[in-house]
Amino acid sequence: MRPAAPTLLNALALLPALLWPGVARAQTGGPETLPAPAPVGRSVWRERLPWPDACEEAFQRVAATGGGGAAEGVELVPLGRGRTLLRIDCDRFAYQSSQVFGVWDEAAGSGRLLDFGETVASAHNTAAPEEGSEARPEVVGLATVDAAAGELTVLTRFRGAGDCGALATYALLDGALALQRLRLQEACDGASADPDRWPEVDLATVAPAAP
Repeated sequence: MRPAAPTLLNALALLPALLWPGVARAQTGGPETLPAPAPVGRSVWRERLPWPDACEEAFQRVAATGGGGAAEGVELVPLGRGRTLLRIDCDRFAYQSSQVFGVWDEAAGSGRLLDFGETVASAHNTAAPEEGSEARPEVVGLATVDAAAGELTVLTRFRGAGDCGALATYALLDGALALQRLRLQEACDGASADPDRWPEVDLATVAPAAP
């Protein structure tokens, strides 16, 4: 299946204004007063912010074959006021990858994973929930952030040619995610390579996909 998604650090660095209004102003108006997390490895981050076993097992499998390189598979983006956004690599495929996102509050000593939820897009771009959980933190595809619009977009291709797939746009609301738009091209017709022209799903008339 898919290449690793390009780094999101540049885009994700804009998230403070989206997740915590006022943080961006605090960063430019004076020095940081709360500590940033000390550099730690992936295993320590997983103790602090447990992500699904399936994600970790996939990452370790890829790393064992040399596909993950020497990196820990965790990207950190300072958000100010002691908060940090984490992008955690899971699996790597032929033309895309999967990842989970989390937020860590250094002052509180706690964090959480962002949940993509049970929506009509779930069957197309998220991994199944772990047993005993309804959360869907692992998303497959290329994730990008539009800071001006306050949106996180995930492009999930169904095959390498890119002529079918799902383009889901989520609003970032106080650190939570809400599906706003979904374009879905289920037929791989060899011609529909522009995701922005895929048919748009009327979210008001469809029910969430069955788990």
